[in-house]
Amino acid sequence: MIGKVWFVSVKALLGRGTAMSIREKYMKVREAAEFLGIAPNTVRSWGAAGKLREFRSPANGYRLYKREDLEKFLRQIEMTATHTPKRKR
Repeated sequence: MIGKVWFVSVKALLGRGTAMSIREKYMKVREAAEFLGIAPNTVRSWGAAGKLREFRSPANGYRLYKREDLEKFLRQIEMTATHTPKRKR
């Protein structure tokens, strides 16, 4: 299955009654890559595979990633890394 791409309106990006700007809530590919410590192409690949939920800007079609989703993804990775039993040699 190919990952879902969500096209969202500017109103949906901003949310209702919130003072947060789009730039504070969403990250572009390069910003998300830096945040996760991976290459931009890996972010694109994970988005296409459905590992990361990606949105598209209605103005220019750029891929956008919710900061909150990326933070949750990092927490999941950290939990997995700390709870994975070590392999026997």
